[in-house]
Amino acid sequence: MRRDSLIITSLVAVLALPALAQDAQKPASPSEPAQGDRPQRPRNQDGQPGGGGGGGRQGGPQLSAERSAAAWKLQAEGVAKRFDLDPTSTNTLVDAYLTQRKGNQVESDKLRDEMRKEMENDAGGDRREAMRKMMIKQDEMQKTSREAFRTSIAGVLKGEQLDRAMKSLGAFNRQWDQAVDAVAFFKLDAAKQQKALEALEDYVVTGGEIMAKARAMFEIGDMSGGQKLREEADKARQQCIDAVKPMLTQEQAIKFEEALPRGMGGMRGPGGFGGGPGGGGGPRGGN
Repeated sequence: MRRDSLIITSLVAVLALPALAQDAQKPASPSEPAQGDRPQRPRNQDGQPGGGGGGGRQGGPQLSAERSAAAWKLQAEGVAKRFDLDPTSTNTLVDAYLTQRKGNQVESDKLRDEMRKEMENDAGGDRREAMRKMMIKQDEMQKTSREAFRTSIAGVLKGEQLDRAMKSLGAFNRQWDQAVDAVAFFKLDAAKQQKALEALEDYVVTGGEIMAKARAMFEIGDMSGGQKLREEADKARQQCIDAVKPMLTQEQAIKFEEALPRGMGGMRGPGGFGGGPGGGGGPRGGN
């Protein structure tokens, strides 16, 4: 029981505090490429490899503004292509998504700083209650952002397409940004890149469903299914890897796995994988 409780509490903590762990990390810069401008393995708070694993701190250097925007554009274009949208509708979807992600970043950063200060000022308080309050604040902010985004794309997407887009694009998912950034760096041909983007989108949608279950468990204080949810998360991650890996070289496959967080730290629901843009960690140096 204690293990499951720790699993759920830690996972919801990651969900509610999207970028706290990344404050001290230096954004990746085009002028400072690392390791030959290759995707790099994220490192944990001790400086050791493992940011992409289950136990380390998620993420490495933050994506630059340019790389974040490029990842968002690819995400929206991948969804548009999957829906077979015409060029005009595609542009509308991309523009709406980029606008919302940029605005969401500003609000997420403000909330993140507020949450960090509250945690520092109440270090000896009830951690679970503090986490609950922070989740409520983030939910309110993300709800406003998602409603604005849904309204902005309702003219080009309807019914199931709109609902699907909200589950993926509407999650404002930072770790999705990180993985798409890695895929972009591999410079796959158009067909392979689209297949990789679709596999990642599926992973985001599945992750949102799993994290919704985790949050529901946390809210009612029933942690008994924590290990099962972790297993579901690991399975979803492996399915994504299996879909993308055959299209990559051996080195690319390794870098892709490192860019895709392990376990539920890489899942997140709305606002997830980082709650807002521009965070999740850069698997490569430069643009």
